[in-house]
Amino acid sequence: MAFSLASRTFGFGDADNNYDSIKFFTGKSSVKLYLRLNVDTDLTPVRYLKSLDQLALKITSEFSEPSGNYVTEAFAERAIAFLNKEYSFVKKYYGDQYPTFIFLDQCHIDWNSVCVTTKNIFNETFFYIFLYHLKKDVTYSPEYVFLHELGHVVQTRLGSSDSAPQSFYRFLNEDSHFIKMTKEEQKELFADGFASTALIDMGLQELDPFSSKLYEKLADYYHETI
Repeated sequence: MAFSLASRTFGFGDADNNYDSIKFFTGKSSVKLYLRLNVDTDLTPVRYLKSLDQLALKITSEFSEPSGNYVTEAFAERAIAFLNKEYSFVKKYYGDQYPTFIFLDQCHIDWNSVCVTTKNIFNETFFYIFLYHLKKDVTYSPEYVFLHELGHVVQTRLGSSDSAPQSFYRFLNEDSHFIKMTKEEQKELFADGFASTALIDMGLQELDPFSSKLYEKLADYYHETI
């Protein structure tokens, strides 16, 4: 089964230069991409139909009508432009890929966003960032959510999808709170710290949900590493 996926490519400079462009999937295109990434089209017809039934159950049980705030395309463009200017972000962490963002007009039962990593037959890593409407009880900003997922892109490139970079461990090797964290918690701290630092650097301190000495210390790490 083939899908025609319409997306909007936003360029900051030369349209032929992937380092300066990002791809947005919205509306029906975002749903089609979600389905394509979640259904194995190489199955037999019977197994394929069964997988569709399973996915339908997953969707109806995990998603609901939008009720909270959400990340805007305008902020996504602004953030990527800033990170490109300051850190050559796309070139460093996406290579010749287009950063791809999927805006789904739904709330998820567990997540406000997620960074999905996949590998092709050449073992190249690809990133798909899904952005949902925030849940009602969320107190932090959509801007933080967006930058948090970009933090996971950096984490994966410098470390792996399963762990934070070794440089991050060395930087915090004497922090008792960090040492007691699980690997999953350490990954989330890495993404949180990246988001916090980026918001402050963009002059959006009021959107930063963190204000501790640990995050002030982490800002030094990101400025040296990113």
